[in-house]
Amino acid sequence: MAGVAAALAEVSFRSLVTSFLLISASQVLFFAMGWIFFMEMLYRDYDVRNRAVRTLFAATFAGACTLFELIIFEILDVINRPCRLLHWKLNLYFMLTNVIVVLPLYQVYIYLLGCHPKSPLYHHRVKLSVFAWSIWFYCFWKISNPFPIGSEHVSWFSVESGIGRVGVIGVTLMAILSGFGAVNSPYSTLFFFLRKVTATDVMLAERKLLQTVEMLYSKKKKLLLARERHAQSLLQHQSSASGMSRFMTRIVSSIQSGFARDDANIGVLQTEIDALSTMLFVDLDDLNVEFQRVHFSYTWKGRYYNVLGHFFSIYCLWKVLTSTINILFNRVDPVTHSLNMVVHWFGLELDIEVWSQQLSFVFVGLLVVFSIRGLLLNCMKFFRAYSHTLSPDNIVLMLAQIMGIYFLSTVLMLRMSVPLQYGSIMTEVLGHIEFNFYTRWFDVIFLVAAVVSAIIIVVSSQYQKQRDQESLMWTKKTSQLHL
Repeated sequence: MAGVAAALAEVSFRSLVTSFLLISASQVLFFAMGWIFFMEMLYRDYDVRNRAVRTLFAATFAGACTLFELIIFEILDVINRPCRLLHWKLNLYFMLTNVIVVLPLYQVYIYLLGCHPKSPLYHHRVKLSVFAWSIWFYCFWKISNPFPIGSEHVSWFSVESGIGRVGVIGVTLMAILSGFGAVNSPYSTLFFFLRKVTATDVMLAERKLLQTVEMLYSKKKKLLLARERHAQSLLQHQSSASGMSRFMTRIVSSIQSGFARDDANIGVLQTEIDALSTMLFVDLDDLNVEFQRVHFSYTWKGRYYNVLGHFFSIYCLWKVLTSTINILFNRVDPVTHSLNMVVHWFGLELDIEVWSQQLSFVFVGLLVVFSIRGLLLNCMKFFRAYSHTLSPDNIVLMLAQIMGIYFLSTVLMLRMSVPLQYGSIMTEVLGHIEFNFYTRWFDVIFLVAAVVSAIIIVVSSQYQKQRDQESLMWTKKTSQLHL
């Protein structure tokens, strides 16, 4: 905190009050936005009554948005430099303390609080929370050993030591999400990749679902009747039974041999039936979604989105190519570098410094908007997928921690995306961090994630086509049998 005291000494009282009023007002607005998102999106489906959890989520959201606000202030030169430096340090200390100490410690405490009141875990929850956090902090601190993230002779309580380690986790997460998005977004937005689903396919899938559910419950009913009334008698008179009786005996015997003879097996069978029914419902829902997309593709709005999808696909391809070039030639500051190339190729007379400022502002704004939107959408998917197996309080705290790590790492990446003259305070605050390492690390993980995602999408699409063909053949065959 010595850096905060030094920055505070350089600020005049009037400038300090003005900057604090401006930043505080924006933080209140960001906090309200985070609270509204929590109440409208997360709390709408899942009950989180712990007010501290809501407050931590909204505060983390506000801190992340304030980081981006300070970056924009840096480019536009809003507020004098000493005040910006002070707010940078205060906000970074808050975010680092939140994601490294407060959120993981409270996650463990909330988990232990959910144990039975007579359990030893419940009675010693404070001590166990501190012990578990100590293990987490040790692993977190040792994460820097294989990576050249910065100077080795820095204080444990410095911004550099904290954000350097957070950056390794966050940049890896960003690269994986970006690599997957660069491949999956064109696949999802372009109508060229749509499955050719017709109304007949949806109707056949509905018929298949109904037939399968009837068959499964009929099988369960027969099994229960066989176990309760006829299993023992059929086994005792197997030798004297008729041909049809021997056939039924073999069916019942095979069913009974596949399951243990206790009440728990009925639950296992019920679970299997429910799982298969759920899978069929999901398949039917996917078909309906694809059918609606095919229908939407013929509308004017759908064609407009398809055109936008082509432009976005070009951008994704450009991103993959530039990542490859960055790895090979170690290039940074893509805004100024690209602007220099355009001026050189077309012989334009432009003030590169002025235009790089404006383009950097636009680039940062777009990246901020899409980063927040993309992360929150992924958070929603994660929350809905695991809300039935984990405590809602723990999930929200986990999402808040991921959000904080993600946006702290975005600051590192944005520092390499703006010209040096517009990121001098960021460089000063972050210390001797090796920015080039994070850029190259992002590009490498991004390319690996893009390649792996492309392979997964190709394999899954082929598997889906095969499943569609088998499902269609099975449905037609069963329809003929019923006729």
